[in-house]
Amino acid sequence: MIGGCATYHSLMIQARQKMADGEPLAAAEMIEAKTKEEGKDQVLYLLDYGLALHQAKDYPQSNKTFIAADHLAEVKDYISVSRQAGSLLLNEGLLQYKTERFENILINAYLALNFTLQNNFEDALVECRRMDEKIYKMKYENEDLRKNFYARYLSAMIWEAQKNWDSAYIDYLNAYNINPNLQQLSIDLIRSAWRAR
Repeated sequence: MIGGCATYHSLMIQARQKMADGEPLAAAEMIEAKTKEEGKDQVLYLLDYGLALHQAKDYPQSNKTFIAADHLAEVKDYISVSRQAGSLLLNEGLLQYKTERFENILINAYLALNFTLQNNFEDALVECRRMDEKIYKMKYENEDLRKNFYARYLSAMIWEAQKNWDSAYIDYLNAYNINPNLQQLSIDLIRSAWRAR
């Protein structure tokens, strides 16, 4: 398992350096082949590839990649406990990376952001609703919601761009309840409350 992780990390150090240097397409080219290989790190490669394409402003391809990552993450989320236990007994390296819940929500956040940047507000709001469903499930399972501040804030901004003041206010309030110390959010909350009357 350590060898597999080392391969992922060594490649991603190089790819992330390309992104930091303002060469997201070069980073995407480095990762692309790995996104097609089935294996324990495939979902990680998809997430990084989608992010590199987002940074390169190739929003349609970034969306395709994040959608593939979302489907793969859902499949991995439904692996049975007995199968996981069997893999541990046989070979720990057989276990595939299972995304954290907040990573699953960030997939939808980036999809919402990509759609918004393409002026496709309808699909952006669909992704906001998917984020809401996932956040509700986390809340029901008593997981830490602080990791999902970004998703709530993004959702509020998209609602506001659509002039849906009530929904914007609700999500700004939800974001404020997660992180009340952000000054800009206080301003956004007051503005949206006034517009929602």
